[in-house]
Amino acid sequence: TLVQDLFAHYLYSTRYDYARTLREATRALAATIQLDALLGHVGDALVSTLRSDGIAIYLLDSEDGEFRVTWNSVRSTSDPSISTTSPLVSILSEKRRLIFRDEMVAKDNEDHRTGLIADLYLLQAEVVVPLVEESEIIGFLVLGPKRSGDPYFSNDVDLLTTLANQTAVAVRNAQTHARVVQVNEEMQKVLETIESGVVAVGPRGRMTLFNRAAERLTGVS
Repeated sequence: TLVQDLFAHYLYSTRYDYARTLREATRALAATIQLDALLGHVGDALVSTLRSDGIAIYLLDSEDGEFRVTWNSVRSTSDPSISTTSPLVSILSEKRRLIFRDEMVAKDNEDHRTGLIADLYLLQAEVVVPLVEESEIIGFLVLGPKRSGDPYFSNDVDLLTTLANQTAVAVRNAQTHARVVQVNEEMQKVLETIESGVVAVGPRGRMTLFNRAAERLTGVS
């Protein structure tokens, strides 16, 4: 067992170039507006640098009032969802900083902290990093213990904090873009199927929208 632990420590030792990692992550996040792609960039960056035993990204599903897994380094069909009223989300909303399981276990076993510890064990999380955008928790990163057996050091905390801030902005932009695209697609479907002619004119007097019903009524293609 000792030999295996030493081998794991050597194999999974987390040494990385902090500035280079952030620079590459920033470039990757700026290169796409697609949510799945940018989550993949964030997840891959965390896997390659920290080498944690399981990394997951949770985002808020506002319709159901739950945080759901949207990216996971380990394939699973049973990822738990977390309610917006859970102790974990309450603490994240209050503190807006990283939560370490070891710190929570070491503190007094208060009722609300008991629920928080239960959430951390449910997620198999060694550390949880909130994604905060405009004072709102829109998601969080979940990282298991490092495969090397090392703790999370101060440079890891700095990396996770900075990357989480960048990710939150990128995620919000991607979600906004996706909603705009969805609304436009739904509007186009409606305009193509209704019998009323619809014409939209821009501020300079140029037509910006002209549906099929308007073509039939005016005889103009």
